[in-house]
Amino acid sequence: MDRPDGAPLGRKDHSPEGEVAMGVFDQAKDKAEQLIGEAKEKVGRMTGNEDLEAAGKRDQVSGEVKETGHDLRDKAAGAAHDAKDKLSGR
Repeated sequence: MDRPDGAPLGRKDHSPEGEVAMGVFDQAKDKAEQLIGEAKEKVGRMTGNEDLEAAGKRDQVSGEVKETGHDLRDKAAGAAHDAKDKLSGR
């Protein structure tokens, strides 16, 4: 089975377009995890379920950490791409 961009699963697309596509997908996953965490926290608080509330907080922090990591990865990839372009005279 292939990814939506046509690349086989398990292989990363190192083109700038592939980096952008994966970045957007990662961002969406990270935001979804944060939103699910918010919902869990609110439901846990409303029902008095401390475990669910704590799980929601964990999900939010996890999503935020992943989002920060993906942002740093994307910035590093952009910087590497820019450096490569400079060295190749583009």
